[in-house]
Amino acid sequence: TNRGAAEVYGDVTLTIAGGDFSRRIYGGSICRNGYGARTLIEGNVTLTVDASTNAVAIGENIIAGSFDIGSITGSTSLVFKGDGANLTFTGVAVGGSGSTYFVVDRETGKRTYVSYVDGSRNVSFSGFTGDFNGELRAFSDITFADESAVNFTNAGLFVADIENWNIEYGSTASGLELNDFTGDSLNIDVNGWDTASVASWDAMTGVERGFTGWDAFDSVSIGGEAASFDGSKWASSSYELSLEDGEDSKKLVVSFRA
Repeated sequence: TNRGAAEVYGDVTLTIAGGDFSRRIYGGSICRNGYGARTLIEGNVTLTVDASTNAVAIGENIIAGSFDIGSITGSTSLVFKGDGANLTFTGVAVGGSGSTYFVVDRETGKRTYVSYVDGSRNVSFSGFTGDFNGELRAFSDITFADESAVNFTNAGLFVADIENWNIEYGSTASGLELNDFTGDSLNIDVNGWDTASVASWDAMTGVERGFTGWDAFDSVSIGGEAASFDGSKWASSSYELSLEDGEDSKKLVVSFRA
């Protein structure tokens, strides 16, 4: 430990499984104003919000990292679990530390974050079902797992900054609004899929602008097989990914190539 500094060597894990919170929540270090630069976590930070059994009400933002410009040498992971009806949250979930900001590339328009997190910034929905009313900001990776059925309801939800999308068979995400998949990576895990009885499934649904750039992924992997775009769909040797019309929406559909 350095004199005048707060340093943690190792991973940090925090779980919230009930309660009413009126103040901002941090997964990493907190300190007085002006002292954020003196905090350091040499490891990963995992913050889980579990609404499986008890109600969780969060009236402020959720910061996966530390206060202000507190540094984290590993990755951050914010995990949402449980029943959306038990979760009251309309704020912003941030993948970096509190003073995270972005810089816009004038040529591409892409945003790069200064997050004070050296590793990846992950948000996961694990066994989460129902409405998610908050916003997501400054995350690099998103995962839908364990039969999650997430319905994004916030009209201000902007997920174009996410670079890596991961979705497991049995999980779905709906309500995509503002997004651009261009240059992103998509990994679809088909473990547990009985293709003999279920020929296809809807992985994501949303408005048309929620699927901008779906034909310009940097890479698509389905069941461990690399897929390529043929002008109308992504196809691997065993699977296909197509954008189809839904009821007043668009949807990404994963199909088995019989």
